[in-house]
Amino acid sequence: MYACNNGAGHAVSRENCSRRDFLPRSGTFMNLAHALLNIFFPIYCVGCGKEGLHCCAVCLAATARFAHTTQPWNDVYAACPFEDHSPLAELIHRFKYDGAMEVAALLAGLYAENPLSRLGGAPVLVPVPLHTRRVNMRGFNQSAILAEHFAARWNMEVQEVLVRTRYTRPQVELSGEGREKNLRGAFAMKKSVAPLSPETLYVLVDDVCTTGSTLRECIKVLTAAGARNVCGLVIARTV
Repeated sequence: MYACNNGAGHAVSRENCSRRDFLPRSGTFMNLAHALLNIFFPIYCVGCGKEGLHCCAVCLAATARFAHTTQPWNDVYAACPFEDHSPLAELIHRFKYDGAMEVAALLAGLYAENPLSRLGGAPVLVPVPLHTRRVNMRGFNQSAILAEHFAARWNMEVQEVLVRTRYTRPQVELSGEGREKNLRGAFAMKKSVAPLSPETLYVLVDDVCTTGSTLRECIKVLTAAGARNVCGLVIARTV
């Protein structure tokens, strides 16, 4: 029986492995690893099942999107509505949990335009941080990867000023009040960061917004550090 490591130090059977379990934890050999894994774990389109692509051009174009991404909802910009078990949900899952780094560009490209361009100034992108334990398990912070893609597309700056101060249960396992309690006091400013500028717009970047608990907790920390203008930028939000 083949075996792999699930990132938490436990060997699991080949049948229970995902692509991510075979990926190196550093990015040095990530592309080569993906190329080799494609032989044993073929990629199929999340929409139509076509082999060789995570999402073909037809299905990507058919992905439901908000008509006006330049209009924030509760100060959160989102490109698409989020629904469980949808092709978009599967695409996000492949990126976030299976380590399919190439999917990040597809997700960032769901924004037809920069929703922040009308706000003026020079907004700063701030990725929502993961706890170091979860980063070590996953191999990356998906919010930071998305922020880098947005920064490259829109010529913006990324500042990783926040840290996760304690390890928490995954938000997906909780709902409502449980999400609020789970994240209470879970974020802080990095000790080396200077006070934030009250004139700068700080844009929190995350993959999905459901109840908004994560973004609200981060906003509390940023405003306590001097920020006066904060909003969120996500790929999708629940409706």
